[in-house]
Amino acid sequence: MNWLRRNPDLIRILRLVKYEAEGLFAHVLGKLSLKQRRKLSELAKQRHLKLNFASGVVPRARWVNVDVIAQADIRMDLRRRIPLPDNCVQHIFCEHFCDHLQFPIAIGNFLKESFRVLEPGGRVRLVMHDMEGLAKAYLNRDQRYFTESGITLSTMAESVNLLFRFNDFHQFLYDFETFKMLLERAGFISIEKCSYRESRAGPELALDHDAPGRELMSMYIEAVKPESLTT
Repeated sequence: MNWLRRNPDLIRILRLVKYEAEGLFAHVLGKLSLKQRRKLSELAKQRHLKLNFASGVVPRARWVNVDVIAQADIRMDLRRRIPLPDNCVQHIFCEHFCDHLQFPIAIGNFLKESFRVLEPGGRVRLVMHDMEGLAKAYLNRDQRYFTESGITLSTMAESVNLLFRFNDFHQFLYDFETFKMLLERAGFISIEKCSYRESRAGPELALDHDAPGRELMSMYIEAVKPESLTT
Protein backbone atom coordinates (compact mmCIF):
# COMPACT_ATOMS: atom_id res chain seq x y z
CA MET A 1 0.00 0.00 0.00
CA ASN A 2 3.02 2.31 -0.19
CA TRP A 3 1.90 3.48 -3.62
CA LEU A 4 -1.37 4.68 -2.10
CA ARG A 5 0.36 6.61 0.68
CA ARG A 6 2.37 8.38 -1.99
CA ASN A 7 -0.85 9.60 -3.62
CA PRO A 8 -2.61 11.87 -1.10
CA ASP A 9 -4.99 13.24 -3.74
CA LEU A 10 -6.20 9.71 -4.46
CA ILE A 11 -6.64 9.07 -0.73
CA ARG A 12 -8.77 12.23 -0.50
CA ILE A 13 -10.94 11.08 -3.42
CA LEU A 14 -11.37 7.60 -1.92
CA ARG A 15 -12.42 9.09 1.43
CA LEU A 16 -15.08 11.19 -0.27
CA VAL A 17 -16.28 8.23 -2.36
CA LYS A 18 -16.62 6.18 0.84
CA TYR A 19 -18.53 9.04 2.50
CA GLU A 20 -20.96 9.32 -0.43
CA ALA A 21 -21.35 5.54 -0.65
CA GLU A 22 -22.27 5.36 3.05
CA GLY A 23 -24.90 8.06 2.56
CA LEU A 24 -26.39 6.31 -0.47
CA PHE A 25 -26.34 2.93 1.31
CA ALA A 26 -28.16 4.39 4.32
CA HIS A 27 -30.74 6.04 2.07
CA VAL A 28 -31.46 2.85 0.10
CA LEU A 29 -31.44 0.64 3.19
CA GLY A 30 -33.84 2.98 4.96
CA LYS A 31 -36.22 2.89 1.98
CA LEU A 32 -36.14 -0.91 1.82
CA SER A 33 -36.20 -1.68 5.54
CA LEU A 34 -39.61 -2.92 6.69
CA LYS A 35 -38.62 -2.18 10.28
CA GLN A 36 -37.79 1.43 9.44
CA ARG A 37 -40.97 1.91 7.41
CA ARG A 38 -42.98 0.71 10.40
CA LYS A 39 -41.04 3.03 12.70
CA LEU A 40 -41.68 6.02 10.41
CA SER A 41 -45.37 5.12 10.18
CA GLU A 42 -45.59 5.13 13.99
CA LEU A 43 -43.70 8.42 14.26
CA ALA A 44 -45.94 10.07 11.65
CA LYS A 45 -48.87 9.67 14.07
CA GLN A 46 -47.03 11.33 16.95
CA ARG A 47 -46.42 14.94 17.91
CA HIS A 48 -43.83 16.73 20.05
CA LEU A 49 -41.06 14.45 18.81
CA LYS A 50 -37.44 15.04 19.78
CA LEU A 51 -34.89 14.43 17.01
CA ASN A 52 -31.18 13.87 17.58
CA PHE A 53 -29.53 14.45 14.19
CA ALA A 54 -26.14 12.87 13.42
CA SER A 55 -26.56 10.92 16.64
CA GLY A 56 -23.42 8.78 16.34
CA VAL A 57 -22.68 5.46 17.97
CA VAL A 58 -24.27 6.32 21.34
CA PRO A 59 -27.99 7.03 20.76
CA ARG A 60 -29.93 9.11 23.28
CA ALA A 61 -32.77 7.58 25.26
CA ARG A 62 -36.22 9.17 24.71
CA TRP A 63 -35.00 10.80 21.49
CA VAL A 64 -35.39 9.70 17.87
CA ASN A 65 -31.79 9.21 16.78
CA VAL A 66 -31.09 9.88 13.10
CA ASP A 67 -27.82 9.00 11.32
CA VAL A 68 -26.35 6.91 8.51
CA ILE A 69 -25.09 4.25 10.91
CA ALA A 70 -26.83 1.12 12.15
CA GLN A 71 -27.25 2.33 15.75
CA ALA A 72 -29.72 5.03 14.66
CA ASP A 73 -33.49 4.72 15.04
CA ILE A 74 -33.87 6.24 11.56
CA ARG A 75 -31.07 5.43 9.18
CA MET A 76 -30.80 8.07 6.47
CA ASP A 77 -28.65 10.64 4.71
CA LEU A 78 -29.54 13.95 6.35
CA ARG A 79 -28.82 15.80 3.13
CA ARG A 80 -32.10 14.37 1.83
CA ARG A 81 -35.71 15.05 2.74
CA ILE A 82 -36.55 14.12 6.33
CA PRO A 83 -39.24 11.38 6.10
CA LEU A 84 -41.57 12.95 8.65
CA PRO A 85 -44.67 15.16 8.32
CA ASP A 86 -44.68 18.92 8.81
CA ASN A 87 -44.99 20.40 12.31
CA CYS A 88 -44.47 17.23 14.34
CA VAL A 89 -41.17 17.90 16.17
CA GLN A 90 -40.71 19.83 19.41
CA HIS A 91 -36.92 19.81 19.65
CA ILE A 92 -33.99 19.14 17.32
CA PHE A 93 -30.45 18.63 18.57
CA CYS A 94 -27.53 18.44 16.15
CA GLU A 95 -23.86 18.47 17.15
CA HIS A 96 -20.84 18.89 14.85
CA PHE A 97 -22.64 17.97 11.65
CA CYS A 98 -23.37 21.31 9.98
CA ASP A 99 -19.64 21.83 9.33
CA HIS A 100 -19.76 18.74 7.08
CA LEU A 101 -22.45 20.09 4.74
CA GLN A 102 -21.68 21.96 1.53
CA PHE A 103 -22.26 25.72 1.78
CA PRO A 104 -24.70 27.23 1.00
CA ILE A 105 -27.01 24.73 -0.75
CA ALA A 106 -26.73 21.55 1.35
CA ILE A 107 -26.73 23.39 4.68
CA GLY A 108 -29.61 25.57 3.47
CA ASN A 109 -31.69 22.53 2.53
CA PHE A 110 -30.92 20.86 5.86
CA LEU A 111 -32.07 23.91 7.82
CA LYS A 112 -35.23 24.27 5.71
CA GLU A 113 -36.09 20.62 6.33
CA SER A 114 -35.46 21.07 10.05
CA PHE A 115 -37.76 24.11 9.99
CA ARG A 116 -40.45 22.17 8.11
CA VAL A 117 -40.71 19.31 10.59
CA LEU A 118 -40.57 21.53 13.68
CA GLU A 119 -43.89 22.45 15.23
CA PRO A 120 -44.68 26.17 15.68
CA GLY A 121 -42.65 27.31 18.68
CA GLY A 122 -40.31 24.33 18.27
CA ARG A 123 -36.62 24.84 19.01
CA VAL A 124 -33.41 23.67 17.37
CA ARG A 125 -29.99 23.53 19.05
CA LEU A 126 -27.01 23.35 16.71
CA VAL A 127 -23.41 22.86 17.81
CA MET A 128 -20.45 23.39 15.49
CA HIS A 129 -16.85 24.57 15.36
CA ASP A 130 -16.49 28.26 16.17
CA MET A 131 -14.47 29.97 13.43
CA GLU A 132 -14.19 33.21 15.37
CA GLY A 133 -12.76 31.41 18.39
CA LEU A 134 -10.34 29.52 16.17
CA ALA A 135 -9.17 32.72 14.47
CA LYS A 136 -8.66 34.46 17.82
CA ALA A 137 -6.68 31.50 19.16
CA TYR A 138 -4.39 31.60 16.15
CA LEU A 139 -3.86 35.37 16.22
CA ASN A 140 -3.30 35.39 19.99
CA ARG A 141 -0.95 32.37 19.74
CA ASP A 142 -3.14 30.58 22.27
CA GLN A 143 -1.55 27.14 22.36
CA ARG A 144 -3.92 26.03 25.14
CA TYR A 145 -6.86 26.22 22.71
CA PHE A 146 -5.28 23.57 20.52
CA THR A 147 -3.70 21.32 23.15
CA GLU A 148 -6.92 21.11 25.20
CA SER A 149 -8.71 20.21 21.97
CA GLY A 150 -6.30 17.28 21.56
CA ILE A 151 -4.39 18.85 18.66
CA THR A 152 -0.62 18.62 19.03
CA LEU A 153 0.78 19.42 15.59
CA SER A 154 4.07 21.21 15.04
CA THR A 155 2.71 24.66 14.22
CA MET A 156 -0.52 26.55 14.80
CA ALA A 157 -1.06 26.88 11.05
CA GLU A 158 -1.09 23.08 10.80
CA SER A 159 -3.63 22.91 13.62
CA VAL A 160 -5.86 25.54 12.02
CA ASN A 161 -5.82 23.72 8.69
CA LEU A 162 -6.63 20.42 10.39
CA LEU A 163 -9.78 21.93 11.89
CA PHE A 164 -10.77 23.65 8.65
CA ARG A 165 -10.28 20.54 6.52
CA PHE A 166 -10.70 17.55 8.88
CA ASN A 167 -9.52 15.09 6.22
CA ASP A 168 -11.67 16.95 3.67
CA PHE A 169 -14.88 16.21 5.58
CA HIS A 170 -15.33 19.75 6.86
CA GLN A 171 -16.95 21.87 4.16
CA PHE A 172 -17.38 25.19 5.97
CA LEU A 173 -16.61 26.61 9.42
CA TYR A 174 -18.99 29.26 10.71
CA ASP A 175 -19.04 32.38 12.77
CA PHE A 176 -22.30 33.43 14.41
CA GLU A 177 -23.05 36.12 11.82
CA THR A 178 -22.95 33.68 8.90
CA PHE A 179 -24.94 30.91 10.56
CA LYS A 180 -27.54 33.39 11.81
CA MET A 181 -28.00 34.50 8.19
CA LEU A 182 -28.66 30.89 7.13
CA LEU A 183 -31.16 30.33 9.93
CA GLU A 184 -33.01 33.53 9.05
CA ARG A 185 -33.20 32.45 5.40
CA ALA A 186 -34.79 29.18 6.54
CA GLY A 187 -37.42 31.11 8.54
CA PHE A 188 -36.12 30.86 12.11
CA ILE A 189 -36.44 33.60 14.72
CA SER A 190 -35.02 34.20 18.24
CA ILE A 191 -31.57 33.13 17.06
CA GLU A 192 -28.94 33.34 19.78
CA LYS A 193 -25.62 31.99 20.95
CA CYS A 194 -25.84 29.86 24.06
CA SER A 195 -23.38 28.54 26.59
CA TYR A 196 -22.21 24.96 26.95
CA ARG A 197 -24.99 22.80 28.41
CA GLU A 198 -27.30 25.76 28.89
CA SER A 199 -30.55 26.00 26.93
CA ARG A 200 -33.69 28.10 27.18
CA ALA A 201 -35.57 24.81 26.80
CA GLY A 202 -33.85 23.40 29.87
CA PRO A 203 -31.41 20.52 30.32
CA GLU A 204 -33.30 18.11 28.05
CA LEU A 205 -32.09 20.02 24.97
CA ALA A 206 -28.58 20.75 26.24
CA LEU A 207 -27.17 17.38 25.20
CA ASP A 208 -23.72 18.78 24.42
CA HIS A 209 -20.91 16.24 24.26
CA ASP A 210 -18.41 16.33 27.13
CA ALA A 211 -15.36 15.23 25.12
CA PRO A 212 -12.16 17.13 26.03
CA GLY A 213 -11.90 20.42 24.16
CA ARG A 214 -15.44 20.35 22.77
CA GLU A 215 -16.67 23.26 24.90
CA LEU A 216 -13.59 25.33 24.08
CA MET A 217 -13.81 24.95 20.30
CA SER A 218 -17.58 24.84 19.83
CA MET A 219 -20.29 27.39 19.13
CA TYR A 220 -23.78 26.69 20.51
CA ILE A 221 -26.74 28.23 18.67
CA GLU A 222 -30.47 27.95 19.27
CA ALA A 223 -33.35 29.15 17.11
CA VAL A 224 -37.14 28.92 17.13
CA LYS A 225 -39.83 28.31 14.54
CA PRO A 226 -42.41 31.14 14.76
CA GLU A 227 -45.72 30.37 16.43
CA SER A 228 -47.51 31.66 13.35
CA LEU A 229 -46.26 31.91 9.78
CA THR A 230 -47.26 34.78 7.52
CA THR A 231 -47.66 34.09 3.82
